[in-house]
Amino acid sequence: MKKTLLTLLLAIFYASSGYAQCTPDTTLTEVVVPPFGSKIDSVNQAVIFPYAYVNQPYSEVIYFRIPTDTFFAAVNDTIPINYVKLDALIGLPATMTLSCVPSNCTFPGGSFGCAVMQGTPTTKDSISLGVAIEYNISISGLPTPIKDTLRGYYIVVKDAPISIEEVAKKSSDVRIYPNPIKDRLFLSFNSESGKSAELKIHSIIGTQVYHGKYNTQYGSNKVELNTAKLNSGIYLYSLSIGDKNYTGRFTVSH
Repeated sequence: MKKTLLTLLLAIFYASSGYAQCTPDTTLTEVVVPPFGSKIDSVNQAVIFPYAYVNQPYSEVIYFRIPTDTFFAAVNDTIPINYVKLDALIGLPATMTLSCVPSNCTFPGGSFGCAVMQGTPTTKDSISLGVAIEYNISISGLPTPIKDTLRGYYIVVKDAPISIEEVAKKSSDVRIYPNPIKDRLFLSFNSESGKSAELKIHSIIGTQVYHGKYNTQYGSNKVELNTAKLNSGIYLYSLSIGDKNYTGRFTVSH
């Protein structure tokens, strides 16, 4: 049971975001959208989140769903999940906070949610985090709460400013997901401090369907767009960040 929930919550908190709040994505088919810019060590069951930098704002969010049931080895059967509750993030620096949607950090089985960690770290450090949770399951029809603390999460706070070489060593500069897209598009990218970003989206025949400009934060950023009104088909995007330009394509499928 513990191993099953560890897999479920392995990345429950973080994917890069430049926003201070999040909206659950009810179109998810996967348990967790993989964190952009994180390093996942599957052998040691460890997750190293995108780097934070001293005196630079940091904000990380992930979108996820809670399954309706899970396999419980003690009874050799699949049992319902009533809810999973986040009690605390042990080791989080005092200058950083954690917030959830829903706000009580309690996620019923079969529901969708998200969580945001944000703040401004002030000290260079390598931080090991503990995730204190309560999961409530039904055994023989009786609600049964079980508390646990999951380990294997790390945040590295580095000196700022970040060098161009370090930016280049990060994961892919630009990523669009999910692909194909239904009602919401997520565009993740890295930026140097003070750089503005401009995003344009065109249909396959060249019609511009979106144009937006953004102020970016240092390091990882994410743009979220509502694509519900776009017709199904192939679209092209161009993203300009300072003097750098990125292009690509994605598919909308309602």
